[in-house]
Amino acid sequence: MASSESEWGPDAPTGNSPRMATSRSGWGPDAPTGNSPLEVVRAWYELARAEGVPEPEAAALATSTPDGRPSVRMVLIRGIDERGVRFYTNRESRKGRELAANPHGAIAIHWHAMQRQIRLEGPVEPLSDEESDAYFESRP
Repeated sequence: MASSESEWGPDAPTGNSPRMATSRSGWGPDAPTGNSPLEVVRAWYELARAEGVPEPEAAALATSTPDGRPSVRMVLIRGIDERGVRFYTNRESRKGRELAANPHGAIAIHWHAMQRQIRLEGPVEPLSDEESDAYFESRP
């Protein structure tokens, strides 16, 4: 039986790739070149982890109700791949219900120690029950 928990994240299986913006002028001299925006996000995330930045997986997730009332809260990133940024949540939580009703979101990640931040926005889809269950079974 599938859990009531699910994995959500901006991803691109529908062909709509997430958009990304940076507050800096360009990516900066040490940014990976020739990569997709998600590859840059993944490289910066791994760099933050390697440099010991506190809580590099912390991200602000913005959702909204179908009538446009916004909501934002912190989530923990649990993976970044070609499909997008992943995090887990309960499908019955406020954010789970908002994402089910209005499957678009935005994530902002700020790595203060590295003076970097990124913003992703795009379609949001739950992953399969199998992927979600595997994650929850792996937790202590």
